[in-house]
Amino acid sequence: MKRKWIIILVTLGITLASPAMWAQKGQDCDLAGAWVAVSPPAGPYNTPLWGTLDITPTDPTGKRLVGRIGAVNDIINPAVPGSGASVATYLRSRKGTYQFTWILSFAVNNWPQRGTVTSINIYSGTVECTGPDSLAFTGMWSIYDPSQDQNGDGLPDPGQVPFLRVPFVWTAVRLPLLAP
Repeated sequence: MKRKWIIILVTLGITLASPAMWAQKGQDCDLAGAWVAVSPPAGPYNTPLWGTLDITPTDPTGKRLVGRIGAVNDIINPAVPGSGASVATYLRSRKGTYQFTWILSFAVNNWPQRGTVTSINIYSGTVECTGPDSLAFTGMWSIYDPSQDQNGDGLPDPGQVPFLRVPFVWTAVRLPLLAP
């Protein structure tokens, strides 16, 4: 009889605890959309870094996505005018969690020739949904010299070690429709 009560209590406990346990596994959200992101001040910088993210699904399940990243107030060196281009990929690893890789390459003007690439920046890590319209990014920023891309495909060659690696965090909120 005692064993029967133990089984009943354990079953009842699991049944009642399940919604709470699932809620702790992370919220699910639709990653697709336009986002405004911010990274807190770090190192010598006393202002946060603001950015924009555009994320689009590449399959009907929403498990694979691509996007673009734009830094709003990135470091601007007037002595080195240049521009950057970015692309990103996201892969859902579990409910409310995605692995991501962003690549941002920067170049300076070399008119009339094509621009000269000055750095290859790769951000990789995890993004978690913290609500239906909020995200938390954690990862590593790796910077490579263009000489580390000998085959010219725009990515560091296999086995190359970045000359600088810095951990980073970003938070993002979905861009809402704002009144005109």
